[in-house]
Amino acid sequence: MAKKLNYPMILTWIIDYFIMFLLFGYYHFMLANNFTPLALFLILTTLGWITLPLAREFFYCWLFPDVIAKKKLEYKYKWSDIFGIFNIFFQYYINFCIGIYFGIIHWNYTSFIETYIIEVSFQYWAMTLLKDYVCLKYAHPWMHKMENYWIHLYHHKPREQLMAIHTYSIDSLDVFIENGIAPILFMIVQYILTGKVYVHACAFFFLGWSDTIIHSANPYSICYFNVFFDYFCKPNIEHVLHHVVQEEYYIFNSFNHLFNRKSLDEDLKKYNKIFETKITFDLLI
Repeated sequence: MAKKLNYPMILTWIIDYFIMFLLFGYYHFMLANNFTPLALFLILTTLGWITLPLAREFFYCWLFPDVIAKKKLEYKYKWSDIFGIFNIFFQYYINFCIGIYFGIIHWNYTSFIETYIIEVSFQYWAMTLLKDYVCLKYAHPWMHKMENYWIHLYHHKPREQLMAIHTYSIDSLDVFIENGIAPILFMIVQYILTGKVYVHACAFFFLGWSDTIIHSANPYSICYFNVFFDYFCKPNIEHVLHHVVQEEYYIFNSFNHLFNRKSLDEDLKKYNKIFETKITFDLLI
């Protein structure tokens, strides 16, 4: 039988990269050297890192019904899901405003390479690796212990139904442990080494994007805005499995798929069995 291109995977890559260029191009246009609470509020309520990824989720459920797991397609959104979005939005917005006021968070721009390739990329990876190998490696399994699970229970109510919107179904203490400690550690180290704290807001937005997309219903979702890592690493597969099996895949960016290609085959087999799908990352199927 003749093989054909894996169109859902290819189109997802094209669309996701287009969305990210659109999103962060819009951020740059609105915020570069004009980073004020009002400008921030306007972008977050129009094409923010919450609104656009969620619109993207509806689009993929319509475009790829044969790719998205049936239980995800059948999920009915609840008022608690909407409340979670507003709750997280205002927590993050208030924190950003405090950072702007004290000059800790900025959106200064000098050149594409200096600002986005060097500064933003470095700060994003520093914070996400601190998050993974300090917070999630140790605090995440701790929250899964029976006596501590009350902290994490709300976020784990969605299992097979997990979608991008459930990123925001999370308690404030849980948000702080999983997402707040790493940036604080980064700022402390930055202050020790440089004598000042000065973090580019775009690095936080990349963190917000990747945290949202690893919950996406579309398993072909790209998370890194980096062709190399997007090709070899599939954090969406791992994190969706975490919500189902609970006791594995605690780290968002394990890089297991990069260093052990057999682990991707094993995770895909597990994913396809649980969700009754036929996901493959082969170019030809």
